[in-house]
Amino acid sequence: MSRGYILVVDDDVLLAELAVAVLQPDGDETRVAHDGREALRVIEKRVPDLVLLDANMPVLDGFGVLVALKADPILRRIPVIMLTALRSEADFARAREFKVEG
Repeated sequence: MSRGYILVVDDDVLLAELAVAVLQPDGDETRVAHDGREALRVIEKRVPDLVLLDANMPVLDGFGVLVALKADPILRRIPVIMLTALRSEADFARAREFKVEG
């Protein structure tokens, strides 16, 4: 039985596959999107219980996805964990503005 529906958003195929490999044995249903625009299309069709979101991606980055999610009264409630190699305090502050975890 599925415990949750999790959207993994990462342009790095190996990292996305690793996240799926960790989540699926626990019974979570997962879906992968490889850029922000694809993620928003997936979310339009089915709202996930959680989004694991990379910050640096082509087409639309993670912060662009956050802007779109937070602008919608329903989608803004989706918990988001941001996964990133960004290390600057400015990047962390920007993520905290969106109330992301990670």
